[in-house]
Amino acid sequence: MSSSINDTAATAAPSASFPSSSSSSTNNEIPATSQQMDEMISLLRRISKDGNDADMASTQAALLQRMNPQQQEGNSAASGGSAVNAYSTPMRTPSLPPCLHPIRRLMSTQKPFTIALVSLCLVVTTLYVSESMGALSPSSYSAGGGFGTGTSQGIMASFAIPTTGTFGLKDKTLYYNTNGHSVNPDNGKLTNPQPMSRVAYPDNGSVIATLCTNKDSDVSNLQSALKSLAFLQGDQPADPYSKQLKSPVLVFNEGDITPAQIKNIVSSTDRPIAFPLVDFQNFPRGFNPEREFAKSAAMFEVSGRSPWGYYQMIRFWVTGIWFHPALERYEAVMRIDTDSCFLEPNEYLPHFMHDHLNYHSQYVGVEPEEGREYLNGLYDFAVEYMHRVNKTPGNVMLWHFIDTTWKAQKTLPLFRTNFEISRKSYMLREDVVKWHNALTEEEPFGLLRYRWGDAVTRYLEAAIFCTDEETLTVHPEGYNHKKGCSEEIVAEALQKYGLI
Repeated sequence: MSSSINDTAATAAPSASFPSSSSSSTNNEIPATSQQMDEMISLLRRISKDGNDADMASTQAALLQRMNPQQQEGNSAASGGSAVNAYSTPMRTPSLPPCLHPIRRLMSTQKPFTIALVSLCLVVTTLYVSESMGALSPSSYSAGGGFGTGTSQGIMASFAIPTTGTFGLKDKTLYYNTNGHSVNPDNGKLTNPQPMSRVAYPDNGSVIATLCTNKDSDVSNLQSALKSLAFLQGDQPADPYSKQLKSPVLVFNEGDITPAQIKNIVSSTDRPIAFPLVDFQNFPRGFNPEREFAKSAAMFEVSGRSPWGYYQMIRFWVTGIWFHPALERYEAVMRIDTDSCFLEPNEYLPHFMHDHLNYHSQYVGVEPEEGREYLNGLYDFAVEYMHRVNKTPGNVMLWHFIDTTWKAQKTLPLFRTNFEISRKSYMLREDVVKWHNALTEEEPFGLLRYRWGDAVTRYLEAAIFCTDEETLTVHPEGYNHKKGCSEEIVAEALQKYGLI
C-alpha cells in the first residue's frame, strides 16, 4: 500500500495542473485512492456490528470513483500538490462517535418521525428567535410604557420625575391675573383666563383657598378678604426687582357665580385667581339624602342655602378638597372663609411659620352649650376608631385634654377652622385619608347624620395623627373674622399701613 502511495505522489508532482495518463497505476487501472477506499471498507466491515456503516462507505467510494479525474487532480493541486485521499476530501464530515450510532440508525429507519422532530425543532427555534428580536423592536412598547415584557414595572419604576411645563397635567385650571391685572382699567373688560406657568409658579408651593356661593353678600365679603391679602408678607419679596411671585387664590364654587361677580372678585386682588368647580349634589355611596331627614339630628340650615349645603361645605373641607385636580400642583393650603380678613401685616403667611409643621389653626376653647347636640357619639367614635386601627394618639397632650374635657363637661375642644394651613401630603397620608373617609364617606356617616363639624373633628385629628412638633395652635397675627372684616374696616386698615 505504501508503494502505491509513493508512486502516485511521484507521478503527480511534475504535472500538478495538467493530468497525465501515466498517473494511473497498473492495478486494473484503479487509482491509488480507490485502493485505499477498498482497504477502509474491508476494515469497516470487520469492526462494524452490521453492514450498514460499510454500505455507506461503499457508496462514498463509488462516488469518488465516478469523479472526473481532472477534478481529483485539481483538488490535489489546491492542496499544494499532495496526493488526494479520503482524509483530504474537503466535504468530508467527521464520523459520529460510536455512542450515537444507534440514534443515527433509528433516524434512518424512522423517517416520518425524524421529519416531524426536525420540523418541531425548526418551529421552536423560529419562535424563540422572533421573541428575542421582538424584545428589541420599538413596537414592543406596551400601553403602560413597559419595554419588551409589556409591563411598567422595572428597576426605575419608582423614580419620580418632577413635572415641568404643561406635559401630562391633571390640573387644567385657568387663572386670571397671570400677566398683570385681567380687568382692563380703560374699558373694564375682563380678559380670558389662561394656564399658569409652572416655571414662574413651580410645583409644591402655597395656595390660598376659599369657598364662595353666588350670594351678593358672600361675593362682597370675599372682595374685602382678597383686598386684605396685601398684609401677607410671606410671599412678597423685600427686593422690588425680585422675580418671586405671590401665591395664587382658588375660589371654589358650584358654577353659579355670574360673569359680573367674577369680574368684581378678580379686580379685588393682584394675585393669580381661578374658579374651580365643586359638586354639592353628589353624596357618598349608600347615603340617600331623601331618607335621612328622619334619622338625622335637627337639620342645621343656613339662610339662603340648600338644606344640605352646610353639611356639604364641611364634607368638602374635611375630605373633598384634597382630591380636587386644582390642588394637584400645591403643597401648603391656606384656607380662609369669605368673611375672613387680615388687618395687620403677617410675616410668614401664606406659608407655614416653620417647615416641620403639618397643620396650623387657632385653638379657641370648647364647644359651647348650644352646639353640643352636634357632638352626639363623636368622642366614642374616635376612641373606637383608634382601637380598631390599632392607633395611639400622636399628640398625647392634646388627646389628654380631649379626654379630660369630655369626661368632665361632655364637650370637646375646637379649632378656628375659618383659618387653617394644611400640608397636602399630610392630608393625603393613608392613615389620615382613612380617618376622613370614616367621618364623611362611610357608615355611620356621622358628619351628614349628626353634623359633626370640621372645627371639632380637626382637633381630634391633630391629636390622633400629628405630633406636638407638627401642630401650631396660636392665633395668626393680623387675622380677623366676621364683624371685624367689614369693607370699611378693611379699607381703613389698608390705608393705615399705606397699602392703598
